[in-house]
Amino acid sequence: AIRMTEPVQDAIVMRYVGNFRVGFHASKDYLQRMGMPMTKEDMADHRLIGFDRKTPFIRAVLQRMKKDTPSLPDADQIPFAIRSDSNLAQLAMVRAGAGIGMCQIGLGKQDEKLQHVLPEMEVALHTWVAMHENLRTSPRCRAVFSALVDGLKAHLKATDPDAPSAKR
Repeated sequence: AIRMTEPVQDAIVMRYVGNFRVGFHASKDYLQRMGMPMTKEDMADHRLIGFDRKTPFIRAVLQRMKKDTPSLPDADQIPFAIRSDSNLAQLAMVRAGAGIGMCQIGLGKQDEKLQHVLPEMEVALHTWVAMHENLRTSPRCRAVFSALVDGLKAHLKATDPDAPSAKR
């Protein structure tokens, strides 16, 4: 499994991959039409794209963001104009100019149509690869586990070399 929160289950083998930074992004076309938010308070004047249901992952990210930025509203108070639980659908809506949403910093940098908005509000997703300890004796499972760790680390280094590599 690839986890964006530290696994806490017993009998788990895990390897830390790094921090995938996530921040607000909008299409340059959207920002031309609607203006660039300069403060988090300015976000109230924009269409926000976000999640529909609070999954354990969403709750963990929101808790971390709230700890880093105590003035953020509670998740139930975020006025999302467009909601989807699919990260791919959210990113497609951001790219289409429908509003401002969250995206991995590394992915956003690769898309010339996107602009990073309010970089001071980004959050680091601490990422692990995990498997049950009983699977460690399986050569196939070890191979997949190692390939995931190596591939994710290479992807992170290639797309976001400024991302912190150590756990905070």
